[in-house]
Amino acid sequence: KLSDIDFGGGIMFGVFCVSIVALSKVIRYKGRIDVNGIILLAITVCAFIAVVVLEKKHENPILKLEFFKTNIIRRSIFSSVIAGAIMYGLITILPICGTVFEKQGYRVNESQILFLYMIGITIGILFSSRYIKKLNSLWISKISWVVITACSILMLYSISVGSLIMFNIFNALMGFSTGCVMSTFLINSQNAVNDEDRTVLSGIVQLGRYLGASIGVTILIGIIPDINSIAGIS
Repeated sequence: KLSDIDFGGGIMFGVFCVSIVALSKVIRYKGRIDVNGIILLAITVCAFIAVVVLEKKHENPILKLEFFKTNIIRRSIFSSVIAGAIMYGLITILPICGTVFEKQGYRVNESQILFLYMIGITIGILFSSRYIKKLNSLWISKISWVVITACSILMLYSISVGSLIMFNIFNALMGFSTGCVMSTFLINSQNAVNDEDRTVLSGIVQLGRYLGASIGVTILIGIIPDINSIAGIS
């Protein structure tokens, strides 16, 4: 039956995703929230409220609000958004960082810089997936977030001092930690629901990753001029 399909919830959730990405673009280009930003913010808030109201009423909601009552699932979805922003944002700007090093006198292959990051992610996913039962998953995620934060700062520092070796080390370590976060939270959230909801939850986590990617790419592209200024390049 058509009545069993959550058209309203799906449409409003789509409006929420589009408006929040559009808001991030406005902030990126303007550097502040102007009139358009305020309008988009209002649309985002209204769409969010509409999603909550509609999903509570529908028998077969496209987005089960029960998921967000579980702490590990909330953290998993939030982490997927942040991890997606970091992962796809870095995929976008790492080759540009290679160009910065070229201007500093290095002979750099931009694809190799990106390759190091992707290898780090792959190893991180394999490592955390294999040892998540032997190690404390909460500590894996906490340590990974600390390493990601530290590496992001140290990568900028590496550019400022012109150290390609240091940059590559932190680049690979950033990828490894990102892979650990992505795998750990996905596995833990899947184990927190029954078999029927596991596929739906995996889709939500993946959607959160892509939503984060849309925001992360927009924001990180906006700091490219700052990277150049840090490196002393006009």
